[in-house]
Amino acid sequence: MKTKIKQMFFQLKEELNISTDAKKIVLQSLPILFCMFLSIFCKWFIIGALIFALIPIAMNNSGKGLYFVFLLLPLVSIFKLNVKSFYLLPIVVGALIAVLGIKLVIKLFKKETKLNIPLTIFFGIFVAYLLLQFNFSNITTFCSLLLGLALLYVIWYYKEDISFKELIFIFALGMLASVLIGLFRPINGRLQDLVDRFTAFGLLRFSACAQNVNVFAGELAILLSGFSFLYMKKQINIFFWLVYTTTFLILTFTISKSALLIFLFITVCLIIYSIVQDKKKCYKTILTILCCWVIVFAFNAFRTYTILFRLFNNDVTSKSGITNLTTGRTDIWMVYFDYIFSNFKTLMFGYGISAKDVGAWSTLQDCSSHNTLIQMWYYIGIVGVGLFFCLLCSYIGWKKVFKLNLPIIAIIASVFMFLMGLDFFSYRISNYFLIIYFAYNSNSIEKEQKEVSIVLGEGVGHGE
Repeated sequence: MKTKIKQMFFQLKEELNISTDAKKIVLQSLPILFCMFLSIFCKWFIIGALIFALIPIAMNNSGKGLYFVFLLLPLVSIFKLNVKSFYLLPIVVGALIAVLGIKLVIKLFKKETKLNIPLTIFFGIFVAYLLLQFNFSNITTFCSLLLGLALLYVIWYYKEDISFKELIFIFALGMLASVLIGLFRPINGRLQDLVDRFTAFGLLRFSACAQNVNVFAGELAILLSGFSFLYMKKQINIFFWLVYTTTFLILTFTISKSALLIFLFITVCLIIYSIVQDKKKCYKTILTILCCWVIVFAFNAFRTYTILFRLFNNDVTSKSGITNLTTGRTDIWMVYFDYIFSNFKTLMFGYGISAKDVGAWSTLQDCSSHNTLIQMWYYIGIVGVGLFFCLLCSYIGWKKVFKLNLPIIAIIASVFMFLMGLDFFSYRISNYFLIIYFAYNSNSIEKEQKEVSIVLGEGVGHGE
């Protein structure tokens, strides 16, 4: 028994192993998170968190500075001085772009790297398309999009610096900090001002440090999809099931249907993966999943029952049933479609990046689209959406983008389902896309390493 415990401890230690540089970033993250915690008692500590984030970005001078963006992403709602002030995360993103951009220009000048001409052309065409539709009535959205596009562009040249496993671990560290700080909301006035209170069925929905509970729950589900990728790639095992159980338990406190759908989809992917890997041993994975569910039911039976049975107890064959299932989102989408299909010009080119939301001139109480794809279509039309997806495919690589496997599908579907319930046509969409991109990149690196090992193995065999 003691031997098995030691083996499990050693395996867990191996699963949590990251590079020396990543360990340094974790240490550099601690004062940032400590200042974020203190900021709920005194807002000026937020400036300290900003300074502690900017210093390592300037000093590291590498793509690993992206880790700090993902560390702060779950904390973005409280990363501001007060309710009316602007968010500080774009400053961190802008600093990272400036540092990496200057370094890239120097490298290009010294001919140490080559310009990706096709990618540059796609970025140029899409930005030019946005400029043609831009006016100063909605400069915030336009600048936010440019910030996200600039981040994507410069990070591509530093992709070798970034490990998918490390990125997910740092994202998880930020999410953990968000959950722990969020526990203070009932007794902290500043958190109560910055983080909205949501209820469902008379139950309080836990949103950690996120202003919108569905954003927190969705990002948590996306994080789980990242860990599922690592699990299916055999980079983690014991740690994954700890994350899986904890994520499910937290999701029961969010009472988020969209996030739970992502969770259930990931669970199905895990079962399919286990069957494909070994039909005779797939029962182990299924039993492990059942054990995790039993643990969650034991801790939070009523909320788990509420989510799994009451939330999905809708007649999807009727309009009212679909409306209840999507919490009224389908009604909003239909109104947006009416405006999008109102004439050929808006269908193809949209209302422009500076257009007001439909709710500004309709009877809708909630003016946001609650769907990133519909929001994009409404703003930039079919042409703009097509250009954007061509840009993303070019970013990943046209040959690589259609080489799908179950771990990649789990991440893509999770991000897609998350964006279909919320509107994030801003710089934050770049962060979610980068999770997909580095999953692809990790997949390619793994294949290259296998090919090299096969070649080396053949060489040894011939030598003998």
